Amino acid sequence: MKQADPSAALAAMLTRWWNKMAGGMHVAFPCKVISYQAATNRASLQPLTRTTNAEPAIIEHVSVLGQRYMINGYETTCIPYVKAGDIVLVVCSDRELKNAQTGKVSKPDSSRMHDVNDAVIVGVFPWSL
Repeated sequence: MKQADPSAALAAMLTRWWNKMAGGMHVAFPCKVISYQAATNRASLQPLTRTTNAEPAIIEHVSVLGQRYMINGYETTCIPYVKAGDIVLVVCSDRELKNAQTGKVSKPDSSRMHDVNDAVIVGVFPWSL
């Protein structure tokens, strides 16, 4: 009778655990813009990567990052604009973004990390422009 290798069993268990943990962490992923509200600079998005058998849930109220440039000595602010159907790249913050809006250093109000509730649109893919 062949004996089980405890180190192989432990390695397999740790691999399954890591895959489960990493699968729940969101870093960056493509989405399709469902709608955009220019007044609030927020969009509703459909993630384009399926990680389970279920359809990915719509992500609501995602901010679009703007840009500030210095062109020929003049400061110019570029207000973002996305439209339904655009394919965008979304990044999830390491920690919640709510308190960052104050501009002050503070502790997060929750323990969430890399959560879609803290997603921001960082740009539109070139094939959507």
